[in-house]
Formats: sequence, C-alpha cells, structure tokens
Amino acid sequence: MLASFMTSLPHSGGEEKLKMVKPCDVLMVLLSMKMPPRLTQIEYEYERSADDNSFLCFVLLPGGSCFGNSDLSSSQVDARQSAAKIAFINSVFNEHPSKLISPDSIARILQAASFSFVDDPSDVRALDAFEAMLHHHMGETMLDLQSSITTFQLLHWNNAIPSLRANGCSREEVLDHYCHRKIDFHFRQRLVDDWMSRAQVGGRSLLLEEMSRARSERTAMVRSGRECRFPHEKLKILKQALKRLDEGRIQFAAQQRNNNQAN
Repeated sequence: MLASFMTSLPHSGGEEKLKMVKPCDVLMVLLSMKMPPRLTQIEYEYERSADDNSFLCFVLLPGGSCFGNSDLSSSQVDARQSAAKIAFINSVFNEHPSKLISPDSIARILQAASFSFVDDPSDVRALDAFEAMLHHHMGETMLDLQSSITTFQLLHWNNAIPSLRANGCSREEVLDHYCHRKIDFHFRQRLVDDWMSRAQVGGRSLLLEEMSRARSERTAMVRSGRECRFPHEKLKILKQALKRLDEGRIQFAAQQRNNNQAN
C-alpha cells in the first residue's frame, strides 16, 4: 500500500513541486486509498493556546484516532498542517505489518502486558478483558484497537462500567456492544449529563479540576506525538458540562430576579 501511495503523489516538476504538497493533502490521499471517499471525512478542531497568542489543532481521523500539533503555531493554517503531519506519520506507521492484530501479535502483546500487572484478582480480570478486546479486533490495526480502548476508558472514567455490570450486563455483552462503538454526539451527551449531575453536588470546581488534569494529560501526549483522543474527549465533555452548568445558573438567577420584581 505504501508503494502505491508514493506513486500517487505528484512527481512532475521535480523536488520543488513535491515540497509544495501539503500534509493535509497527503493525509487525505493516504486515507482515500484505505476506504471509500464518503468515509474519508477528516475533522480539524482548533483551540487557542493558554497565552492566546498561538493555535492548537486536533485532527480526528475517520477511524477515531486523534492527533495534535506538538508545536504552537501562529495561525490556524500552520497548526492544521502540523497536526496533519503528525497524523500522517502515525497512520503510515500503523500500516506496518507488525501493527496488524493476529494470533501471534496477540500472544506477544499479552506477554508484554502481563509484566504491567501484579498477581491479584482485579488485574487478572483486566488482562482477561484486554485479551477479549484484542480478539474482537482480529485482522485490524493497533489504531483501530486504540479507538475501542478510548471508548472503554471514557466509560471507566465516567464510572459507567460498574453500573452496566450492576444492571446484569456480562463482560461479553459490554464488549460486544461497545467495541467499534463510535464516540458520537449521543455517546458524548450521556457523559455530559452525568458530569452535570456530579457538578450540581460537587460544584463548579469539580469540573475545573478535572479539566486541568485532562488538559495536562493531553499536552503530554501531544508533545510526544501520541494518539490523544481520550483526554481530548474528556475536555470536550467537561467543557460542555461546564457551559450547561453556567447557563443553568444564569437562567436560575434571571428567574429569581423576575420573581422578586413580580413580588
């Protein structure tokens, strides 16, 4: 695939024309070789940096992976190209045969993962769940697996897994339902609702503290060129919950004023 990708790039005009090829365009060419055009939608999301003088860009690939620009950019255009470059490098690396999930690679991955676990029942269950997830992604790539891991990370972060188990859902049923589950508007809104409920008890500071942790986590991943969908989604969910919380308080204060004036 990589060889055919290289031949698809413009070579007429020599090195000068090749240098003019933008990372965003190269990334699109690579993805269009893997899937139909209607599925090659790439999303670019922009944020202002903390000092408000530069831009951050996060590129969301069709498979669910997210990458950000590791260096602060003075414009959205530069940030976009920088993020696309990181996403392209990771996507090409992901096409290597060693990144394909197979029975042999599952054995190697589980052997490496076992060193991260100690001998207690909870760790054994976590390793068993990880093995089941690997088998659900047989024949796919590590980035495909990471997208499902992100979904389960968000559910775990939101304490949804214990609730599912308490309602009688087996581990197999949870895996069947949420493996390959896209993080869409409806999935995200359920988590926003849960964090809204928590903030109404724990206060606005609860959301702000969680946002600070998520932002630090995302920054560390972006700086090392790693996939960062999990902390990126946490920030989106928490920002939305904070916005709704503030809007609710404003509406409540307005209603109180109207009631006082009516009295």
